[in-house]
Amino acid sequence: MKRLIVAATVIFLLAGPAGAFDPAAVQRLKTTNQCPGCSLEDADLSHLSLKGANLAGAHMSGSKLTETKLNNANLVSADLIYAEMYAAKMNGANLSGAKLFSAKLSGANLSNANLSGADLGSAKLNGADLSGANLSGALLDRAIWIDGSRCKEGSVGYCKK
Repeated sequence: MKRLIVAATVIFLLAGPAGAFDPAAVQRLKTTNQCPGCSLEDADLSHLSLKGANLAGAHMSGSKLTETKLNNANLVSADLIYAEMYAAKMNGANLSGAKLFSAKLSGANLSNANLSGADLGSAKLNGADLSGANLSGALLDRAIWIDGSRCKEGSVGYCKK
């Protein structure tokens, strides 16, 4: 029994805390505007200018991106589950296939963004600008729509009310 406890403790210590972001990845993103596939879970990236950043496949679950400028950024297949993105500027961003489940996108500018195939289930989109956005194949189950209404189950590509 003692060996099992010691082994579990060693594994936990080697693995590090779950959901922790890599500070070196944050610095790389800030200096190069490139961080595809990076570990940025729970990172606070609020108020940064990341226009045109390459964050394809980045792991950003729980990140804070409030008022962050992500215009024309590449966020293809990025994991943004539970991310706080209030009033983020993402016009023209490529979010195709992104995981935005329960993301807080209230007041975000997503005009002309590519959200095709994105998972926006339970996302908060009230007050967001989706003009010209590509929502083909986007999952919108139980999302709070731009007008504050809730999308019905089975909403794909548009909000069924």
